[in-house]
Amino acid sequence: MGFRALSLGVSSDLGSMLPNLKLLDLTGNLISDWEEIGALCEQLPALTTLNLSYNSLSSEVNSLPQLKNIRVLVLNNTGLSWTQVEKLRPSLPALEELHLMGNMISSITSTSSSDDQAFNSLRLLNLEDNCISEWSEVLKLSKLPCLEHLYLNKNKLSRIFNENESPKKISDPFPSLRCLLLGANNIGDLASIDALNVFPKLVVLIFCSVIF
Repeated sequence: MGFRALSLGVSSDLGSMLPNLKLLDLTGNLISDWEEIGALCEQLPALTTLNLSYNSLSSEVNSLPQLKNIRVLVLNNTGLSWTQVEKLRPSLPALEELHLMGNMISSITSTSSSDDQAFNSLRLLNLEDNCISEWSEVLKLSKLPCLEHLYLNKNKLSRIFNENESPKKISDPFPSLRCLLLGANNIGDLASIDALNVFPKLVVLIFCSVIF
């Protein structure tokens, strides 16, 4: 179900009107307040998929309640950095899919050195059409224990592992990764292809539009 609104104006009886709503698309509104978004989600007990793309969302998420049923969150073209997105983690314990296309993300900077800041249930992460240029930034995502699908099309990567990095020294990189998309990057060396042997479960690899 989709809405077009400047303000969500959450009704207290919304849950009784839409008790079985599973997907809510709020793409392209003027929504910015996470507290308002959280209040809406709390009224929809069956909601599992939330699309907030093309909204100028606030980086302040202190008032976001626990959204235990949300499994798919789409935040494409919202201008959020990885650090800002990571602040959502405590409120999304069951999140399995996270889409962050077109957010100009260039680094994976954690707000904490503790592994408990990771999205531990995340299986799919879509970072297409961003600005990641260093493989060392990608490696920071290897802390996600359940990650199976990683989409990195249309970034600025030129190598898989940098010249001063040895793939063999990386302990269990992406232990669950099965699908890796690297199309439309600047990867142009065969050594990068060989480096993919370190991913133990990789079965799908797409290199469309890379430079050879």
